[in-house]
Amino acid sequence: MDHVPSADVARRFGYTAGAFRVLCHAFRRGDLPEFFAATRPGRHDQPKKSRAHDQIVALRKRNYSVYEISQTLKEQGAPLSATAVREVLAAEGFAPLPRRLDEERPVRIGPNAQAVANVGDFVLSPREFITRMGGLFLFVPDLVQLESDTLAQAAKLPGSVTSGANLT
Repeated sequence: MDHVPSADVARRFGYTAGAFRVLCHAFRRGDLPEFFAATRPGRHDQPKKSRAHDQIVALRKRNYSVYEISQTLKEQGAPLSATAVREVLAAEGFAPLPRRLDEERPVRIGPNAQAVANVGDFVLSPREFITRMGGLFLFVPDLVQLESDTLAQAAKLPGSVTSGANLT
């Protein structure tokens, strides 16, 4: 094929002459994926999926969702993503579970919503309060002595413009 006109080669392989020239141009530039891709050596099975296979099937038979199965495996020290669990179940012929109502879902411990701070409650009058982090207040005198506004101006970092406020 080295000395055959490109139009003849294109026709021989079912391309138009223009499409074949574009293909040759892209090939010379290296813009095409490898024509002769080699297979990857090594194992092609997935050991994590294989080890958890029987347990995944058993949990689905107990009506566990993909996410519940994934969480259970994680708690048992054999983490497997929900996608991997879904693939195992699909290979075994399990259909996805229908969407559950909120009442039907298992109770999960989630984050707690804390009260929002109100600036109107801030009072500077002398008073007491209890905190588990009280040791941090031991550093307040050192922070005042650092003169952080002077340090920020000396560093000349972007955004370190002070408004003349001083901690002392």
